[in-house]
Amino acid sequence: MLTDTDALPAPEIIAAEIADDLEAALEQFTKIAARLGQPAGVWDDLPMKRFGSLTLFLLLVVGGGLAIGFLTAPGDWYADLAKPSFNPPNRLFGPVWTLLYVLIAVAGWRTFEHDRGGGPMKLWWAQLVLNFLWSPTFFATHLIGLALLVILLLLAAILAFIIVSWRQDRVAAWLFAPYAAWAAFASALNDSIWLLN
Repeated sequence: MLTDTDALPAPEIIAAEIADDLEAALEQFTKIAARLGQPAGVWDDLPMKRFGSLTLFLLLVVGGGLAIGFLTAPGDWYADLAKPSFNPPNRLFGPVWTLLYVLIAVAGWRTFEHDRGGGPMKLWWAQLVLNFLWSPTFFATHLIGLALLVILLLLAAILAFIIVSWRQDRVAAWLFAPYAAWAAFASALNDSIWLLN
């Protein structure tokens, strides 16, 4: 884990730490597979709680996000809205959000492992609630102005998470950087759609 005195980590360092985390998880799952059918005592040395929590974070964030996206998929109402020239094609949103949800989950897991009740974890939960609230507000209730308020609060929570996490876990903070950029873009898009309609 990076400390406050460390230099700004390069993207390669962040990618290496994530790869190490995923490699360690894969190693543990390989050990589990090798021990299937063995007596219960052979399981005692595996840190299942740690990597089990990663799985839960991925299921919660990626599964929850994709489910909400499916349930509130843009329909005719959205297709009929006037949109700004910088509106991306609809096919881009699914892959972008899937990648962002993985990054959000890994950042949440790292934060949870470090300090489950601290400020960064509370901000992580706040951003997730706001994230999951935006699609129903925009696509289901068609309240574009209220959705703009939700996404601006989401952007504030993301930025606050980055700032507060920076001292404890710069990797978790950096994992939120693409999310912050996308939320800023989505805020501008939401605002433009609101003004045009």
